[in-house]
Amino acid sequence: MRNARTMSDTKEIHLGREGVSTFINTHGARLKSALDAVDLGLYDDLIMFWNAEAYIHINKTFIASFTPHALLDEGGSAYHRENYGSVALYLDPAVLRNGPSDLALFLRPVTYGEAELNNSLVKMLETVEGNIELLRSVDKGILLSFLRHQLFFASVSTKAEAFSDEKEWRIIYTPWQFASAHIVCSDEFTTQNQRCDLPLTKDDGTSWFEIRKIDRK
Repeated sequence: MRNARTMSDTKEIHLGREGVSTFINTHGARLKSALDAVDLGLYDDLIMFWNAEAYIHINKTFIASFTPHALLDEGGSAYHRENYGSVALYLDPAVLRNGPSDLALFLRPVTYGEAELNNSLVKMLETVEGNIELLRSVDKGILLSFLRHQLFFASVSTKAEAFSDEKEWRIIYTPWQFASAHIVCSDEFTTQNQRCDLPLTKDDGTSWFEIRKIDRK
């Protein structure tokens, strides 16, 4: 997994952040009204974190990109990252849905274009507006954490609309909040080449990921 700022097109991360910021600027009054109706000051807290965490979102987040692929011999679905030559890294998504919590990875679909990003955030806002009474019963810290993550994942999971045919998914690793003993990162956070290595097997030898040869017939 590469540092977010060393993605093939570093503009992707800035595109996502700009899209979220545009949503906040466009719907800020409406968002503030809804969040403060749940808990006074919740909106200000959310915006404070959004601004304060910009550096770690970009510099201390790690991403691996995958695309959907049918497993011919198992009849299921998986995700693969095809690099060069005739091999690919396969991942069974059930590992991330149902696997050990200490792997500390998130699997997210990519949003393509600012319009799609804005629509997804507007749906989040509408959900808040439609459930204010219910949300008042939720601990403020838990709710704030959820909202922070919605904005964060939107910012690091967005690409230009022109790439929508890729149907990309991303594995996202955030050691600044959820570190895993199974994942080894380079020590220097300032290097352009910083990366975190995904383990192919667990301690007991069973596989999390699998390298397969690609049949191009």
